[in-house]
This record gives sequence, C-alpha cells and structure tokens, in this order.
Amino acid sequence: MKLLFIGHSGPRNLGGIARTAQLVKQNLELLGWEVEFGRCRRPPRGPYKADVVWVYGETDKIPEILRAASCPVIINMPLTHTKQRFERSVALFDSWKHPRLYMGTFTHGTAARHSRLLALPKQIRSPAPGLPFAQRKNIFLGDLAKNRRPALVGGFDVDKFCALARARVPQAELVFVEQYTGHRVAAPKHARVIPYTDTLMEALATYRTMCSLVAGETFAMIPAEAQACGTPVIYRHMPQSLTEYFGHSAVCARDEQDMADWLGMIYNDEAEWTAWSGAGINNARAYNGAQALSSILKKVALHG
Repeated sequence: MKLLFIGHSGPRNLGGIARTAQLVKQNLELLGWEVEFGRCRRPPRGPYKADVVWVYGETDKIPEILRAASCPVIINMPLTHTKQRFERSVALFDSWKHPRLYMGTFTHGTAARHSRLLALPKQIRSPAPGLPFAQRKNIFLGDLAKNRRPALVGGFDVDKFCALARARVPQAELVFVEQYTGHRVAAPKHARVIPYTDTLMEALATYRTMCSLVAGETFAMIPAEAQACGTPVIYRHMPQSLTEYFGHSAVCARDEQDMADWLGMIYNDEAEWTAWSGAGINNARAYNGAQALSSILKKVALHG
C-alpha cells in the first residue's frame, strides 16, 4: 500500500514533524508500505495515486489537497489539552465536508472526543539503554526556547523550578538545549545551555534524569526517547500525549515543588533510579507503534 505524507520532511528541519516523517517512512517501509513525501506549502498536484494521504504539517492548502484525493485523507490536528484550541480545530475540520476525511491525534483519550478522530501512535526512536546509575550525571530539561514560551509551559515557573532543583541536587547541572531558536533566549540562573547536535539522542543516555517542563505540546518526543534509553522521566500532565503513553512508567508531577521533590529522590537514590529506569525501558520495548500505525492506516484505506 502507498502513503502520501504531506509535512516538513527535509533533513534541514530540526523539529518533530521532520523527525516523525523520517520515522514513519522508515517504519512503514519495513512493513511493506511505499511512502512518498509532499511539502505543505506546495502539495503535489493531483490526482493522488495513494491509498491514504496524511497531512501532518500546518498548511492553508487543505481544500486543494482534498480536491486532489480520492482516497481517505487524515489531517493531523493540534489537539492539546486546551478546550478552545480543540473546538477551533473541530470547527475547521467539520467545514471541509470531505466524505473520507479523518482527524489524527496521538491518544485514545483525545480520539474519543469526536467520531472521526483516529488515535495514530507516535513513531518514536528507541535507542539502546544507556549507562548505569553511577556513570550518569546531570539533568536534561529539553529545548530552552520551548521552556520560555508561556503557551507551552502553561503557568509553570521554570526559574522557580530550577532554583528548587538546584537546592535538591546541588551536585548536578541543569541542562537545556538550544534547538528551536536562532537567537539566544535567556536561560534560568541555575542552568547551562548547550547547542543542538545530531548526537543529542545518544547524549540522552548519559543524563541521570530528565524533567519535561512543558505541558502544551501536541506530543513531546524527546522525553519518550529519553525513557527508552533508561533515563527516568519526570513530566507534567499531558493527556494529549505523554500521560497515556507513559502510564506509571514515568513520574507525573503536579507543580514546581512536586517535580523538584521527585527529582531529588530519584537522582540521589540508586534503588529508586534503577526502578524507574527499568520501568521506562520496559515501557519502550512494549510499545507497538510501528505495527499499530501500519494496521490502522491499512484499515482506513480498505474500510474507512
């Protein structure tokens, strides 16, 4: 079967859409699919010769894409936990009136909110488990620019958390990466910023803990990839993604103080760290993302 994936797929794109595009292609081709890429700003001309079209990136070309597609079309919708954003997305979706049009989201919890929503599992890279407790150090906090966006952190005080974390683990560095910005964003007083490199995924296996401070992303791939290499993850409630994906294999913190308390306990206690590290590795190994995506797309193509 053939999938036309319309999104940011070029190698120069650092964001999650480009990485997802490459993982979708890699995983589905191993399962016998043919995957073709199209660009959001200039979608391929129709009619499309595909079994399913998946529009993953934001584009104003949706009507044009729908006219060119005789097969099912899935639109990846920005369904975060905010009610207003969800309602705007659904209203736009309903206005297109395509008979075989679906919305794609990442969890069954969000998919249950509309009759034409599909829970499409996120494709996540699963690196090999990393170093043992004694050979790891420091705390990874993700992208600095994202952690400075109020819409993503949703009232969480990043500077307050960094101060609390420093008090709990004074021997560790708090590390942000500069990935999504071309200019410098002010880092918290107690943190260090490193440049983004292609070896970031391998570096995740050297940190003792990751704290994911954002709650407004549609998914957040890096915490899931960190967990796969045995790095315990402490994150904020994300019903649109990580909460369902992690279950009890990672720690969901309520606020800055709660996250700092959990961090101190896991970072400093080898038995606690080993338990959460092992739970994360097992969760990643059990994840059936590639086969599940293939089967769901096949079912949509054949039966709607």
